[in-house]
Amino acid sequence: RSAAGWGGDQVLLLENEAGRNAVIVNSAWDSVDEAEEFFSAMQVWFERSFPKARRVDETETRISLVRNNEINMLRRDGDHVRFIVGLPESEAPKLQGF
Repeated sequence: RSAAGWGGDQVLLLENEAGRNAVIVNSAWDSVDEAEEFFSAMQVWFERSFPKARRVDETETRISLVRNNEINMLRRDGDHVRFIVGLPESEAPKLQGF
């Protein structure tokens, strides 16, 4: 249901020197309303997937959760929604503009 209005995406799999993986997704939506709907659905998924995570950042357009020294971030910027899953917390400063 949340895929209606989807305009495409880019997915990137990252691996650091220690062999730890993270996934970065940048999705485009046909309108801000569609992006808001997807963001809301992803926020529910984040909260269900990481129920014991520590919230380190939360506003109307972003949420960051830390669990097991990994940061999981969700951002909405206009008609785009970006998220990262499984990024080692020590690597997070490298993505400050995310």
